Amino acid sequence: MQLTAPPAPAYPAGLAVARRAELIGSPDRDGPDGPVPTVVLALILLLAAALRVYRLDFDLPEVQYVDGFKFIDQAAHMAETGDLRPTSFQYPGLYIYLLVGLYRGLGILSIYGHQLTAAAVSALAGLGLVAATAYAARAATGALGTIVATALAAASPMLLTESRTPSPDGLCVLFATLAIAASVRRPTAVRVWAAAGAAVGLAAGAKWTGAFAAPVLAAAAAATAWQQRSPRLLAVALVTSAGVALVAFLVTTPFFLSLRDHYTTDLAYTLACERGGQIGRVQLGALDYLVSRTPTWETPWLGTSLRSDLGLPALLLAAGGLGLAATGWLGFAGAVYAVTAIVYVASISGAGWIKAIRFLLPAMPFLYALAGAAAERLVPPAGRRRRLVWLAVALAVTAVPLDRSLHYTAALRQPSTNARIREWMGVNVAPSSVVFLGPFFTDDLYGLPFRFQWLREVGPRLYGLPPGVGLSPERNPIYGPELVDGFRRAGVQYVVLNSYFDGAFADVAENTRFFPHSVERYSAFLVRLAEEADVVHEEIGWDTGRLGPDIRIWQLRDPGEGSAPATNVDR
Repeated sequence: MQLTAPPAPAYPAGLAVARRAELIGSPDRDGPDGPVPTVVLALILLLAAALRVYRLDFDLPEVQYVDGFKFIDQAAHMAETGDLRPTSFQYPGLYIYLLVGLYRGLGILSIYGHQLTAAAVSALAGLGLVAATAYAARAATGALGTIVATALAAASPMLLTESRTPSPDGLCVLFATLAIAASVRRPTAVRVWAAAGAAVGLAAGAKWTGAFAAPVLAAAAAATAWQQRSPRLLAVALVTSAGVALVAFLVTTPFFLSLRDHYTTDLAYTLACERGGQIGRVQLGALDYLVSRTPTWETPWLGTSLRSDLGLPALLLAAGGLGLAATGWLGFAGAVYAVTAIVYVASISGAGWIKAIRFLLPAMPFLYALAGAAAERLVPPAGRRRRLVWLAVALAVTAVPLDRSLHYTAALRQPSTNARIREWMGVNVAPSSVVFLGPFFTDDLYGLPFRFQWLREVGPRLYGLPPGVGLSPERNPIYGPELVDGFRRAGVQYVVLNSYFDGAFADVAENTRFFPHSVERYSAFLVRLAEEADVVHEEIGWDTGRLGPDIRIWQLRDPGEGSAPATNVDR
């Protein structure tokens, strides 16, 4: 009997390059450098965990993420009353109901406990995202590339900040990354497509953004079915993943069907806000996420572009990884990662749209994987010095983001500017004094025995919404010189302003293009305030290695007679 080799599988011409890449560097084989050293990944995950949990309760419960109330307060109310019907519809339900379960199951009643629990969930999700990045990278590169990608995720100041923030972003990106990373391996088992679908449903249940993984999953299913010459596989993969995704989403957002009008209305308003831009947080052009050097006012250790998170070496490697993926050298997984990252970043980019560095989070694991793949292609075999070479490469690529993250965590050792201001005002400002409090980032001062005044409808006036949709800082300015006259009429004695909010009115190119009137009026407000008041105390934050905003306390000269009761300062 004559033995013959089985015929080679036929590949369409369009898949020839991808097939060549698979033969050269298949993620499923160990490669010339062998499997990823478990001890190395364990050490990277240990570093990631240390950065994420170190002083996780910093300054709680007085200071918290400004939007944390959207999740913490609602979850605490549900846990206390047993009424699980949502009252806020900007976000789906996974993060909130997870908190409800923890609050009820662990008997957590205090504000401190509520906030710390929410931060702990985010920290665990952030650590999981580092591990998910390693899983994603392994589909497109070998051992060194996986190490570099995982180290970038562990050291990332963006991922670190979101891991310490009570919000659903980390959970959303964790599940979306797992779904895409599983699908690019082109599985044929139904259970894998079911698991990927569940991950998509959980991602969308954490934040609407998670739905971006669904079309990637569908494309991967089509490619897998094409490779296997199996229309049945395509049907099974699509039906299974879609069905499981829908179930997972509805389980985590159980009132979506009955309250869909509320959810869709809030979603439409949120999209209008994002397209209308926000003063201080607006894109100058379509490439702003690549080149912007404007800081993020409320997190000054972060920039607002990819370079600020990756650092130049890793950014160049990520660009190289995109090039390798475009030429087919990173196989199917690399191609999907590249397209996903490019399309996602393009979808949130546009002149005049909102700019927030956290919006880039869903693209980051794939950019880290591409950077790792490029690093592996550039590093020649090192023989017996392989481990030293790997260490040198990983340190060189992660040096910039790690340095920024270490500076951030080092600042946790000192009291925040908010804490120091609370202490100063408790000693130096007489009880019952009338104090105007600038918006949002010094709300912890409300616990002091003063009569506070504040501005109304600040949040709605931050976004450049058209008439009939909402307010706009250009039509309805927040600051202006006449505000000082309002201080006088209300009997205000002290004015407390903070840089996390007021920095948004800075004279930067984005603001002068899209919000020139607000910038001009804020400048005029400061001039008028300086004519009527003196700075009696200030605390400087990030520039002195301390967390918290720059806070300045102004005392009006000769405040006059007849202090008004605490109320809104309404011009």
